Amino acid sequence: MSTSKRKRIVAIDDDVHMLKLIHDILADFYQVMTISNPAEAVDIILKNPPNLILLDLMFAEMSGWDIYNQVKRDERTEDIPFIVVTASQVSIDRVFAMHIAHVASFINKPFTAQELLGSVERALEGQSSD
Repeated sequence: MSTSKRKRIVAIDDDVHMLKLIHDILADFYQVMTISNPAEAVDIILKNPPNLILLDLMFAEMSGWDIYNQVKRDERTEDIPFIVVTASQVSIDRVFAMHIAHVASFINKPFTAQELLGSVERALEGQSSD
């Protein structure tokens, strides 16, 4: 499939090694943009909305939920599904993600390639390519 027909995914994490891993797992199947600066993430997403966002929750300067809320507040991006990919062991994060924020999936680090690919495929089911 040509790159222009692939669904686009934005991965946001301040760990560049994690972003490289995510990119390496998904790049054969999707267009993957990685963002290591969470403060820039919302502007980038609003300018060019992706089909899916992979979001870490733990950043030094802000919470991943801040990014989530800003994206969901904009009518251009409110329907983009999120997958939380985090090392957070705080159970309230999982409860909030699944039952209040209704994210597509919640993946704990470390994860397997199959776990990530399966979650991405399920989150993108039914979406047409741009």
